Parts: sequence; structure tokens; C-alpha cells
Amino acid sequence: MVLLFMVASVAVIFLFMGMVIAFVFRQQAKVNSRFPPGRWRGIWIGIGLIFGVLLGMVLAVAFDSRALVGMGPAIGAGLGLAAGHIFEKMYGMDATPLTPEEARHRKISFIIVSLFVLIGLLLALLSVL
Repeated sequence: MVLLFMVASVAVIFLFMGMVIAFVFRQQAKVNSRFPPGRWRGIWIGIGLIFGVLLGMVLAVAFDSRALVGMGPAIGAGLGLAAGHIFEKMYGMDATPLTPEEARHRKISFIIVSLFVLIGLLLALLSVL
């Protein structure tokens, strides 16, 4: 019971921090409305993943099942994608186009992240076998 209370307390603290972060991003969007396309989506997916990990821990402790830890990041990424899409619609109208250098960096980072995901899936498959 104490562990559940501690995890719930940490989750509430992070939720409050997320609301503060959202407020700061909203104020920043009002001041500077020129951002590259996809900026809001990326930011909110990252924030959703952070809170998703906490949600997974709370679910795992609440239901006494370690298998539920992996559900949290998936839920958080989905919620972050939805929030990012809303922010893109609100503030993405005046998106500045990417320079060729930025587009190249974005492509390279996408390839690197994809490789890490594939390596993680491969390691997960090998651990099952």
C-alpha cells in the first residue's frame, strides 16, 4: 500500500510538472509563432512517453503485474501524439520550412532511431527464444 501511494504521489507530481510545461509551451507559442513543421508533435510525444512510463509503473503496482509496465509508454505516446496534433493545428499554420541541412539532420536522426528500435525488437525476440 505504501509503494502504491509513493508511485501515485510521483505520478501526480509529474502530472503537475506536465501541466506547467504545457503552459510554458503555450506562452512560448504566443510569443514566437514561427517553428519548423512537426515541432509540437515531437515535443508532445516525448512528454507523453515520460508520463507513460510513470503510468506503466502505477498500473504495474496497482494490478501487481509487471507485464503492465510496457503498456504505459504506448498509452503515453498515443496521448502525446494526439496533443501534438492539436498543437500543430493551433500553431503550425506559420511553420517555417526546413533548411536542407535541417532536413538532412532530421533524416539521419530518423534512421538512427529506427535502427535502435530494430535492435530492441531483435533483442526482445532473442530473449524470448
